[in-house]
Amino acid sequence: MPTESTARGLLQRSPTAIALGVAALLAVGVARLRPAPATMQQNLGESPARFWAEKARVEGRLDVVLAGDSRVFRGLAPEEMRAALPGSRIGNLGFSAACLCGDYLPYLERSLGDGPTEKTIVLGVTAHALTSHAARDNGFLAERRRTARERLESQYLGPLEDALRPIDATELALGGGSATRTSALYFQDFRADGWVASRLSPENPNGALVEYERVLREGAVEPALETELLAQVTKWRARNIRVFAFRPPTTTEMRMLEERLAHFDEAAFAARFREAGGDYWEITPDAYHTYDGSHLTEASARELSRDVAARLGRR
Repeated sequence: MPTESTARGLLQRSPTAIALGVAALLAVGVARLRPAPATMQQNLGESPARFWAEKARVEGRLDVVLAGDSRVFRGLAPEEMRAALPGSRIGNLGFSAACLCGDYLPYLERSLGDGPTEKTIVLGVTAHALTSHAARDNGFLAERRRTARERLESQYLGPLEDALRPIDATELALGGGSATRTSALYFQDFRADGWVASRLSPENPNGALVEYERVLREGAVEPALETELLAQVTKWRARNIRVFAFRPPTTTEMRMLEERLAHFDEAAFAARFREAGGDYWEITPDAYHTYDGSHLTEASARELSRDVAARLGRR
């Protein structure tokens, strides 16, 4: 992993020129042979395969950790937060369909570094992040289960892996890399600080609802997972780690779906979160704009990031 003197971001940038050259040539060749996906997709910035591989192995370097599922990794931009939090090392450690449970929680603490700056964890709490579906199958676990060989392949041959990676329509709804409309063009800009700036053209205001309805019918919010998270919040506070949480903004239709199928009672959760020692923020969802009912446009993600940073700066 890079030191702060070499990069502000999360991602390692040490692949050899030869490996990168070979990967680029292979990726171009494979991309030309690969059948066109039903939805056109344009990835910018970091190699997605390398991006996720490195993101799952950030240890001891951050002051402010942004955690949660796709609504966090698409919705919070560390680069927008630095002006309000000068000198803080900020990283977005959100993962596709992440569960706020299990090995992910201690990993967030391990990502915090030493130094005099106050340590902070910001949680984007969604209904899905507290379900057994998320606990069984999520992007963080997928990356952590990779073998050493697979991690090296992602680091050095990331462009090739990206070209070979299948397009899965499920991933848009729960945070991955494709869209559900055949006429759409999906843009993703993978930033070194862990943020993925995203947009869908044309937008589909309720595009994520169908997949979320399917997934949430498999199971509602699990009280045991909620209790596990709150117990961890209490432990973090005992270690002088500041802990904040909010519900990432979505459309009214999405919130109603989560309350109906997942039985997510935000007010009750917020009360328990505060009892555990955390600080829960009420975020006005209508102040931000999504492109699919679930994920914020780049402009709204930047706006939310500035608002979150301002709140942190006042504490």
